Amino acid sequence: MRHSLITIHEYRRSLFEGGSVRHNHRDARSQSWLPELFSEGMLGTLALKRGFRVRIWGQKPRLTNAYLKLGGEIDRIKTSTCSILQCVRRGIPPIVLIPSAREAYEHEIEEVGHYVVVTGIDATCRPRIADPQYVHSPSQQYWNKWSSSLIEIMPRQ
Repeated sequence: MRHSLITIHEYRRSLFEGGSVRHNHRDARSQSWLPELFSEGMLGTLALKRGFRVRIWGQKPRLTNAYLKLGGEIDRIKTSTCSILQCVRRGIPPIVLIPSAREAYEHEIEEVGHYVVVTGIDATCRPRIADPQYVHSPSQQYWNKWSSSLIEIMPRQ
C-alpha cells in the first residue's frame, strides 16, 4: 500500500483556510492518521534502520512493532525537563514532543503538537530548541510543567 505524505505546513494551512488535505481518503481534520506517520516509534524505527541506537522515554509512547523488533529501547518513566537535561549533558540532542502548540507558545491558536530538537540549555536552564514552525521558544513556565515523550538517538556503535 502506497502512502502519500503531506507536510505539517500543508496540514496546518488546510485547517485555517477552510480546505482539506486528503490522506488515504481520510479528512486531515480528523488527525487519525498522525500517530501512524509521526509517532515516536516511527521516528525511532527510521533511526534504527540507519544503524543508530534509540531510546524512547515516556509514560505512554506510541511504539511500532518494527521499533521493538529492531531492538529499540524503552524507558516508561514520567519525563520532565530533568530528562532533557540528562540527554543534553551526555551530548545527545533529544527530540521532544510538544503536545499542544497552544500551551507552549503564547498567542497561538493551534492545538496541533509537533516534535522539536533540543539543541542546548540557556543560562536560565530553559531548553533551546530548533523549531522551524516558531521563532520564539516556549516559556520557562511551560518547561517547568512539560512532560511528554522524548526520543534519544545515540551515535552508531
